[in-house]
Order: sequence, then C-alpha cells, then structure tokens
Amino acid sequence: MISDAVRDAIGHTIAVLRRQWERELAVIEAQSRAAMAQSSATIAELRVQLVEMRAAFDAAGIPARVDTNWPYRLLAVARKAECA
Repeated sequence: MISDAVRDAIGHTIAVLRRQWERELAVIEAQSRAAMAQSSATIAELRVQLVEMRAAFDAAGIPARVDTNWPYRLLAVARKAECA
C-alpha cells in the first residue's frame, strides 16, 4: 500500500498541476477570444471595402459581377480605360 505521505504528495502535485493547467487554459481562451474579435473586425472592414468598391464600379459603369475570372476581367477593363 501507498503511505499517507506519498498519497498526500501525489494529491498536492495533482492539485498544483490542475491549477497550472486552468491558468494556461484561461490564457488560451483569452487569446482565442482576442483572435476572434480581430477576425470579426477585419471581416467587417473588408465588407465595407467591398461595398465601397461595388459602388465605385457602379459609378464608373463597370459591371461588378464576381465570378471565377473576375481579377482578369477587372484588369482588362482597367487596361481599356488606360488606353482610352
């Protein structure tokens, strides 16, 4: 059998480790919440920029349809505008 002293030492070690893990978990959760908040803010900014870009395209008479080749079509329209 395990003596009471060894049992107490093991119990104390487990308690210390558990508190350490709880602190580490709290830090990880806080970092996760901060990253999610930053991601949400970035997404909101990108949405605003997208709306502004579409409005600018509409004002310039450029179709703002998004499809698989949209970057190339946008470059083609820009090049045509430069040549004109």
